[in-house]
Amino acid sequence: MGTRREDDSIGIQHADMQFGIARRARLMTDLYPSGIQRGCKRQALDQKLMLDVGRSGFPVPHHAEGAIGDRRVFHDPGDDPPGIGQNQKSQNKPLHLAGKYIQIATVNTNRTDVWIRGGGVAGLTAAWHCRKAGLQVVVTDTGTIGSGASGVWWALMNPATGVQPAPVAGIRQAMVGFELMRNELGLDGVGWIKSGIWRPALDKALEKGFANAAAHPDWPAGWLRMDRPMHGLAGNGLLRVVAGYAIDMRRWLSAVAARLGEMGVDIRENVPSHHTVAATYRVDCVGTELLHDPTWAHLRLHPIKGQLREVLVSGIRGQYPALSGRGYAIQTDSDRWVIGSTYEHDFTDAKPDVAYDAYLIDRFKGLFPQPISVTVVGRWAGVRIGSHNRQPILARHPDDASRWAITGMGSKGLVYSQILGQDLANRLTADP
Repeated sequence: MGTRREDDSIGIQHADMQFGIARRARLMTDLYPSGIQRGCKRQALDQKLMLDVGRSGFPVPHHAEGAIGDRRVFHDPGDDPPGIGQNQKSQNKPLHLAGKYIQIATVNTNRTDVWIRGGGVAGLTAAWHCRKAGLQVVVTDTGTIGSGASGVWWALMNPATGVQPAPVAGIRQAMVGFELMRNELGLDGVGWIKSGIWRPALDKALEKGFANAAAHPDWPAGWLRMDRPMHGLAGNGLLRVVAGYAIDMRRWLSAVAARLGEMGVDIRENVPSHHTVAATYRVDCVGTELLHDPTWAHLRLHPIKGQLREVLVSGIRGQYPALSGRGYAIQTDSDRWVIGSTYEHDFTDAKPDVAYDAYLIDRFKGLFPQPISVTVVGRWAGVRIGSHNRQPILARHPDDASRWAITGMGSKGLVYSQILGQDLANRLTADP
């Protein structure tokens, strides 16, 4: 048991107040488990973030037709790894990923530094940063990697959201952190990480807000650009978010898990919820499970349901980067798109609801000036966690200094997991 310090609960929010995150310099050094250091200059990374829109790589295969419930259809079964559960680890079997075999390392220790509960984007990103900081890490999940809301088909890593986008505290760190992970994983140019996001100004308020954002002095140079209306898209102008990404989340999480295994992180799937791991620190990244844990009730969390649709589309020519207007749309093939998302605070279950088909389709059609035909061929739903003030949380438990939680990231898990994961690693390595 420990005494709570004033700074024990942070994120972009404190336990009871908001503030900007301070320590953001350590991402400039990439520390490998072997002890080899590579210096990474911020200027070079910023230039890499200024990639031209349209580098989309190769189309992703599809293997589904008809209503598919919560099944993820954009992952080619031929790319599925044989698994990273305890039995596979003990047999030392390799993971197959993107044509490579990556061996999973076995950690032989009776006690670990950090036990991370949850194998979604928050848990794996925290594991990545903790391992880079030299800590021994075990990750457990009651299901499989990415089986929760993090396993959404596609997601946006969009630094510029809202009517008048403004840079949030730590956004540069988040984008640089993602680039470091992407570069080390060797995922530059793959078809399931698409660079650039286009935001059509669908009304005068958005046009004014986007123009103000593009001229905002706090944005890094080259991240945003305001253009004239783009042929084939509705709106009075176009905000190009050059630093944004659209990501096939199941493949991304599989790639990160494989690399973590190679780095010596012990990853265990299908672990019963009552299972415990001997560790100096326990970090809860378990999504909706925190809603039912009374020891974290003071965080004031709430569930948010999100739904996506896979659709076949006719009447649209050409290839587009990810679009973000009212909701978002990601073109995964010439005639296939993923569209979303709903933000439901009042719902009875986590299953896809056919009643939302028309709502999502109408918003998608609003991105284009011409009539288009849209047919739903797949449905997905998941439940994310939000906080009372919409700010993400990195919290140290008030009664147990060894327990931490990462939560409240809502629909911005890709961005906030980088910020909170790095901050967690900084705090654990600095803990006396």
